[in-house]
This record gives sequence, structure tokens and C-alpha cells, in this order.
Amino acid sequence: KTMDEQNLQWTVIKWFNACMSLICVCFVLLVWFHFGVLDIPFPSTAIGWYSVCGMIMFSISCIAVTAVRMIPDDSGVTYTQHWVTSVLYSSTWCIGQMMVYLLFIERNIKYSFNGTKYQTSPRNICMFYIGIAMFG
Repeated sequence: KTMDEQNLQWTVIKWFNACMSLICVCFVLLVWFHFGVLDIPFPSTAIGWYSVCGMIMFSISCIAVTAVRMIPDDSGVTYTQHWVTSVLYSSTWCIGQMMVYLLFIERNIKYSFNGTKYQTSPRNICMFYIGIAMFG
């Protein structure tokens, strides 16, 4: 590939990241409006916290990766500044994924199947939490 093709690809990726960052922030504001301003309750407090925290973490992650990609190589950013932004990106992405898994457990396993033959035992739910803690 020529240098112009590579620059074009990076430019597309940079602007895609910027658009995704704005979409994530819009989702957070939309959730805040529905549940904060309009006072529409979540099914449980834990579901609300997992949802909002997950979206905030993914938003921070998108913004951090956009910052890493948008800064040109010759801008004078030090290796440490780049490294800190990269750590922020990956750690907030990981926390966001953990919130999604916790939301899945809380919503689907505890509530959806409660009282049916598909209900998960407390032991298995505990194993899910241990797995999230180990690999998160």
C-alpha cells in the first residue's frame, strides 16, 4: 500500500472513533434524561447502576482511543502521555465489559428466569461473579 492509502485509512478510523465517541456520550445523556429527569425507574437499582456505569466506561474508552488516534505523531506528545491514554482506554473498556456481564447476570439470570424451571442456582450465580472477578 502507498503512504496515501494508509493515511486515508487512518483518517477514516480517526473520524469513525470520533463519531462513536459522540454516540456514546449521546446514549449516556439519553439515559440520564429518561431516568434522571423523567424519573422512569429501572427494574432494580443494580440494573440501573450497571447500565449507567457501563455506558460511561465505554464512553470514556471511546474518547480516550479517539484522543490517541487523533493526535499526530509529530505533535510533541511524550511516550508517557501516550501510554497513560492507552491504559485509560483499555482499563475503562475492561470495566465497561464487566458492567455488561454483571448487567447480564442481574437482568437475565436473576429476574428473567426467576420462578421457572430454568432458574439458576445461587451457586452458579456465585461462580459467574467469581469468573467476572478473575477475568475482568
